[in-house]
Amino acid sequence: MHVETRPAPEQDIGALDRIHQGLASEGFRSLEHVVDGGYTTPDSTHHAAQRWGITLLGPVRTVPRAGEGPGFAKEDFTVDWQNRTLTSPMG
Repeated sequence: MHVETRPAPEQDIGALDRIHQGLASEGFRSLEHVVDGGYTTPDSTHHAAQRWGITLLGPVRTVPRAGEGPGFAKEDFTVDWQNRTLTSPMG
C-alpha cells in the first residue's frame, strides 16, 4: 500500500508520479489505479501508461478555458510570494 499526503492548497495531480514511482518500487506493475477526478487528465492517463505501465481509471476532467466564459484563469494573477500577495488582472 502506498499513501501520499499533500498540503490542502496543492493539486492532487502533482503527487501522481510519486505515487506511481512508489507503487513500481514495491513491485506493482501493469495494474489499474482507480483515482478521483483530481488526478485524471488525458496527459496523466497517457503518462501513467507509458512510463509506469499503469492504467489510470477515473473521470477525465475537462480543461477549463477562461476565454470561453466570464472570469479569469489562474495564470492571469500575479503572485508575490515574498510579500504574500496575489494581484488580480484588474489590479
